[in-house]
Amino acid sequence: MRANVASVRKGQGLTLRDVADRLADIGHPMAHNTVSEIERGARRVDVDDLMALAAALGVTPTALLGVDSGDIVVTPGPAVLELQGGARLNVVIGPTAAGEVGHGDD
Repeated sequence: MRANVASVRKGQGLTLRDVADRLADIGHPMAHNTVSEIERGARRVDVDDLMALAAALGVTPTALLGVDSGDIVVTPGPAVLELQGGARLNVVIGPTAAGEVGHGDD
């Protein structure tokens, strides 16, 4: 993910401070040095950070993960998503508030 964040940012001609400003504008403040730590792999990224970075950069979260969204199939229960570079993302789709697994527009 780190290389993808840096690649997208640089491809858009943005500085680390530009990304930090965009993150603050969408209500997810993050210092420019924190963005740098993410790009260097020195800081872990939680789902909230992933979503905010994607929004700030105008791309999908899967683009930052290096996954083609066409390769993702959502099913109930645990799943392992193979990422670019051999990394693995463990995902569990849980029950909705009604106790049933959500299925898109259901």
